[in-house]
Amino acid sequence: MTGYHAIGRGRVGPGDWVAIQGAGGVGLSAIQTAAAVGAQVIAVDIDEDKLTKAKEAGASVAVNSKTENVAEAIHEVTKGGAHVGVDALGIQETITNSLSSLRKGGRHVQVGLTGSEEQGIAQIPIDAMTAGEIELVGSFGNPRPDFPGLLALVSQGRLDPGSLVEREVGLGDVNEVFDNMSEFKTKGFNIITQF
Repeated sequence: MTGYHAIGRGRVGPGDWVAIQGAGGVGLSAIQTAAAVGAQVIAVDIDEDKLTKAKEAGASVAVNSKTENVAEAIHEVTKGGAHVGVDALGIQETITNSLSSLRKGGRHVQVGLTGSEEQGIAQIPIDAMTAGEIELVGSFGNPRPDFPGLLALVSQGRLDPGSLVEREVGLGDVNEVFDNMSEFKTKGFNIITQF
């Protein structure tokens, strides 16, 4: 639901280039949603396994930010930059990469909340945003009125949230899952099914 709402907040349409920073659970759901509405999706992550999963979820291009200059790679693939950038992680590097990857008039959607290092504060290239007429949009959760649209895509088979589940866990595994999330080790969603 969070990834779906982020794509809506970015006003993503068919044919748009959408670059999604972070291929964890939220990033994967944003990738799947963007692809479902006809966008051309670029997944960015540091983990090759996550990038493989991102391609399975609908990304047509994968960029490894450990080995490639993200902005250069995206500008080259898109012939001018992404229409929409989604930061699903919330660290300074991914925020900067997203903003730097946009074309003139692009939209940056911030869905990832910052971590302990940023503590809610991130630097943005304000002059470049002004000159490039870049929009900065926040996205949080998914408001109740948006659920019918989300569920329609699921019922039509255009979204498959089950394919994004990494594993089912019990309540006793929650701390391990949180630790893995903090270290960016999860590959999709971990769902509590054993109470």
